[in-house]
Amino acid sequence: MGESENPTLAQQEQWFRRVLQHAPDVQYRSLTVGGRSALLIAAEGLSSPPWLQSSVIAPLNEVTQPPASLKELGTLVSIHGVKEMYDYREAVQELLRGRALLLLDGLSGLLRLEVREFQQRPVEQPTNELSIRGAKDSFVESLEVNRALLRRRLPTTDLHMEPFHFGDLSGTRVELLYLASRVNQQVLQAVRQRLQAIRTTRVLHSAEIEERLFGKRYSPFPLAQWTERPDRVVAGITEGRLAILIDNTPIVLVLPVTLSTLYQAPDDYAFSPPAGVFLRLIRVAGLTASLVLPALYVAFTSVNHGVLRVQLMLAIAASREGVPYPAFVEVIIMELMMELINEATVRLPKIIGGTATIVGGLIIGQAAAEAKIISNIMIVVTSASAIGNYTAPNYTVGIAWRLCKYGLILLAIPFGLHGMAAGSILLLLYLASLESFGIPYLSPLGPFRWSDMKEDSTIFRSPWSTMPDQQPGTYVPPPERTKP
Repeated sequence: MGESENPTLAQQEQWFRRVLQHAPDVQYRSLTVGGRSALLIAAEGLSSPPWLQSSVIAPLNEVTQPPASLKELGTLVSIHGVKEMYDYREAVQELLRGRALLLLDGLSGLLRLEVREFQQRPVEQPTNELSIRGAKDSFVESLEVNRALLRRRLPTTDLHMEPFHFGDLSGTRVELLYLASRVNQQVLQAVRQRLQAIRTTRVLHSAEIEERLFGKRYSPFPLAQWTERPDRVVAGITEGRLAILIDNTPIVLVLPVTLSTLYQAPDDYAFSPPAGVFLRLIRVAGLTASLVLPALYVAFTSVNHGVLRVQLMLAIAASREGVPYPAFVEVIIMELMMELINEATVRLPKIIGGTATIVGGLIIGQAAAEAKIISNIMIVVTSASAIGNYTAPNYTVGIAWRLCKYGLILLAIPFGLHGMAAGSILLLLYLASLESFGIPYLSPLGPFRWSDMKEDSTIFRSPWSTMPDQQPGTYVPPPERTKP
């Protein structure tokens, strides 16, 4: 049914009923507008019935003269977002996204009415990125609400939003946000081209967009930062980065990123600069503990016996007395047990998850130590490693370090400290080879730039007045009122 055709209202209704014959949620209502037959089509559960009744049906029932055009018909309804449409296939897609369609006998084309009303959860506190002193709102599954949360914080015409649609089946809406005066134009062009090149049948999660942006890669390290906090997205945008909003998901992607960016948390900026530096140093210590402690235990107990002091080696040997397995078997058993506890913590209901995993871990660990399956020192090492991994603000980068930890353990079994050193060098070289849209992953350490390090790129946290993104931008204020 194209633009050149002028079918009757009965033919149009028959076409819609045939195309949507397997959509029982689509409702049809016949109306009379100025003595002429009309048809209102809406999807149940996606459109607001009270809004339709008060703003569309009631005004149309009071019309005495039939409108002569779609434009005139659109002025009769008390609603915004009215659009003339002549492509009926596109109109079906708009209908299934929650808009209503209005057809009038004798007029070609139809009107699309913006009457969407989804059932959605309210804006709540973040669940994964908690902050002591920061904002308490988080993104939801509605793109409009998420956009509004960002617009409240950046009421400037310099904030640009570019819409995209992905998925032949899902038709997922995606928006690319950035500050035009601060964004790197080469990065913007590269992101825009990769978004335009995406071809898929459906998009249900932000991870699908992230994976397609970077192509086929099997690296565990994230090259984009995902967050549920609007303040983190605004901070990234004001630094010149880009944000990708995806409908039906409460997660927003921010890119490009570096490894040091993934270790920054909102509380770093909620307290004084010395406190922010201290918190970042704690996270670095946690990263070191989670990555190397289990491998060091294997190296000291299996290969490099003479490295530690005699008193400490005797204490470790006394703790392992009666344990029938080699140290590396002991480490693998405990690490796998911690992985099970981590997964159970995520999957169990919140009301019982914490209690069940903590009690289960304590009971299992104590019983295993009493049964001489593992040593007490191994419990300390595993616990310290797990706690250090929990200090990572980004959950995805924490998983990456956990995978690298097993690689160091495997290298420490036959080669000890030499294997750990070789594995650490290989890991460092691999991280140095990664890029996020042309930005080195280890920047500003590799390549080394002291000017960036002393500002806010690594463990240093500069005062607000000296940060680069605090410089005046290109915000255009509204015109002043003139007195009459």
